Amino acid sequence: MAILRKNGVIGVCVHHSVYKPAHNIEELKAQAKLFDGWHKSKSWANEIKTNGEFGYQYIEYHYLMALDGSILQVQDEKYVLYHAGDNFRGDLSFNLHGIAICLTGNYENDVPTEAQMKSLVLFIRDVEKRYGIDALVRGHKETSKDPTACPGKNIGTSKSGWLSQVIKNVNDKNYPPTVIPPTTPPSAPNCDEYIKQANILKEENKGLTEALGSFQRTLESKEAELKTVNDRVKFLEDTLLQREKELKSLDEDYTRVLDERMRFEKQYMETVTELNELKKQEKDNLLNKLVHFLHNLLGGK
Repeated sequence: MAILRKNGVIGVCVHHSVYKPAHNIEELKAQAKLFDGWHKSKSWANEIKTNGEFGYQYIEYHYLMALDGSILQVQDEKYVLYHAGDNFRGDLSFNLHGIAICLTGNYENDVPTEAQMKSLVLFIRDVEKRYGIDALVRGHKETSKDPTACPGKNIGTSKSGWLSQVIKNVNDKNYPPTVIPPTTPPSAPNCDEYIKQANILKEENKGLTEALGSFQRTLESKEAELKTVNDRVKFLEDTLLQREKELKSLDEDYTRVLDERMRFEKQYMETVTELNELKKQEKDNLLNKLVHFLHNLLGGK
């Protein structure tokens, strides 16, 4: 589960979604469901998901913004979210101590609107007021340890481009002007094209679902085979262990028998030596008796 923020807030980190821009709050809500699904598919999703107070447990931003300046809160600000790639910065980490806002669209190509400018300025001022801070404002590329183009060249950084102007406007008490310069309204989306793309995606999803089912069945079969192999390996390992114990016992018996044999051989040699000595003594005695007998026979001469 997501952890709760500690030690307050240092500022706002700005991102872009890379996906097509949402034009208004309704499209923003639709995209939020997509983003939540995409983030849910990540391997780490369940480890850092939130309680979903705003209906989204997996989005790693606190807010989303549409082209007309509409802002949708998708996560409670109390949560630490992993959007900036900068845990290593400690107290200056926007992951640990920042508010993440994502402007929908790909601002490598798209151009942020004046409505977004005003909305972001007012949003940053609100963060400053609520937390009593002079907010740091940075683009994702300025915080991340790993290289990234986010939030796109047309948003820029805190030092140059559109984002630097946002920061200037935050500090300009005369901004926004009484009359906001008119902007060209975004063109209405081509619904027919979206429907066509949706149907294509449905067909692709159907094929992927069938392929996934086949893959799962194959995986289950392989898992059963692997279990059989593992059981066989376990049996052989147990048998080998038993044979090793038996071999060790035989080695001990062999050593004991060998020691007995050496002891018996030593006793045999000692016995043979004693027997030879006895034979020699008996022979000498017999010879002496014979000499004595002859001596007596010859009259003791």
